Amino acid sequence: MELFFSKLKKFMSECEELESLKVAGYYRTIEQMSDKLKQLFEECEKYNFSFTFYSSSEGHYSLYESEVMDVQFFKKSDGDSDSYGWDKHLNFIYTFELSDDMRGSYCTCEESDAGFDYRYKCCGEGCDWYTPSVTVKRHETVAVDSFDGYEREMWALQDVWNEEQNDSVAQQKEAQKKYIQEQINRLNNEMQSLD
Repeated sequence: MELFFSKLKKFMSECEELESLKVAGYYRTIEQMSDKLKQLFEECEKYNFSFTFYSSSEGHYSLYESEVMDVQFFKKSDGDSDSYGWDKHLNFIYTFELSDDMRGSYCTCEESDAGFDYRYKCCGEGCDWYTPSVTVKRHETVAVDSFDGYEREMWALQDVWNEEQNDSVAQQKEAQKKYIQEQINRLNNEMQSLD
């Protein structure tokens, strides 16, 4: 646990994309979750890990889109120089979705109120504010593979696929025509029975 939090603190304090006014709140919120993150801490002790930060879309802050910090895991180095190589990358990551929840009601604080802070022009109790919120998820990749063959084999597969799709579309059209014809015949029979 100590290893995780020391690396997290260093990463968050050096992350230029993460809004500096929110770092302390997010860090403290993650600390509050410690009892729910035991598996994460165990994996941090067992494997090498690193953090990555992804800001909300197009670099614009939005109250509705979470910013995401993820933790990627790697097999421990066996003495070679590339301790974070692709061949050492493990099949799971954790994501930390960082967002803000609106709490409180409209601020009516005045300078004469107890606890009034002149920097924020508020007492900081019961007034509306954006509370740091963190959602932690573990994602596991079940399987990863690449096409086994040459590009010309892919072309041949694509040709067969297209032909099968065309056949399937033709079969669907024929089935639909047959259904419509059956409906026409049934309705004609009903109409004749009314005469």
